[in-house]
Amino acid sequence: MSQVRSPAVAGQFYPAEEQALRAEVEGFLRAAGAAQGPRPRVLIVPHAGYYYSGAVAAEAYQELEGWDYEQVYLLGPSHHFGFSFMAGTDYASWQTPLGRSPLRCLEGVPINNPYHAPEHSLEVQLPFLQVLLSQAELTPLLLSGGMGEAKAIAERLKAMDPSALLVVSSDFNHCGPRFGYEPPGMTGKELDLKIADAICAGSPGRFRALVTQYKATVCGALPILVSLYLLQYWGGAGLTLKAYGSSSEKSAGPDSVGYAAFYA
Repeated sequence: MSQVRSPAVAGQFYPAEEQALRAEVEGFLRAAGAAQGPRPRVLIVPHAGYYYSGAVAAEAYQELEGWDYEQVYLLGPSHHFGFSFMAGTDYASWQTPLGRSPLRCLEGVPINNPYHAPEHSLEVQLPFLQVLLSQAELTPLLLSGGMGEAKAIAERLKAMDPSALLVVSSDFNHCGPRFGYEPPGMTGKELDLKIADAICAGSPGRFRALVTQYKATVCGALPILVSLYLLQYWGGAGLTLKAYGSSSEKSAGPDSVGYAAFYA
C-alpha cells in the first residue's frame, strides 16, 4: 500500500503552513509544565482546534520529554461514521504540514480508510508526535460503538509492545444549547472533574457509571474506558491529571467544551 493520508483539517484545527505549525507546537510545549512522572505509557489528550485545546494537550505531551518510542498507538472516536469495534487503516503514511509519519497496521483489525479520511481526532495529534517523536511508527485506530465493547477492544490491544506509547484522544463534556446538553445539578466543569477523578483512580467501572448516569458528552468515552482496562491488565495505577481547560476560556457564550490532559 503506497497511499498517503492527506490532511483533512490543516488550516482549520491547526496552521496549514509548516513554519507556523512548528512554531505553534513548540511554543505550546515550551509553555507547558515540566515533566513530572516516569516514562509514560498512556496519554489522554484533547483534540479540538489548537486555539482552544493546544495548550492543554501540550501539558500531556511534555511528559514525553527525554523519552523515545519506536511505536505509538492512537485511539480516538469516530465523529463521522458509526460502526462497531475498531477501524484501522492501511495507508502507508499520514501527511501533515510537518511531513509524513510512517504507519503500521494492527493485524486482525478491519481496515476502513474512508472512516479515517475526514477524521480530526487523531490527525490533530500528529504534529505533536512529529515534533517530539519524529521517527516513531504510528498505528491509528478509530473506535465506535457502545461502552460495552471496551473490554473486547482492550483484550485485543493488551498484548501490544510494552515499550509502545498509547495516545487516547478525547474532549470532555460538550455543554450548552449548541450541544443540547446540561449536566443535571452541576456545571460542565464540575462533571468533567468528577469524571477525571474516576480516571485518576484507574476505575473503569466508576468511569462508565458516571458517563452513563449523567449521559455525559465525553466524545472519547469509549477510548478512555479501553485505556483504563488496559492499565488494569498491565498492572498499572490510574492516570494523573496534569491540566484542565475549557473553550469558554477562549470564547464567551453559553456553550463550552472541556479539555483535559492525563498521563500514566
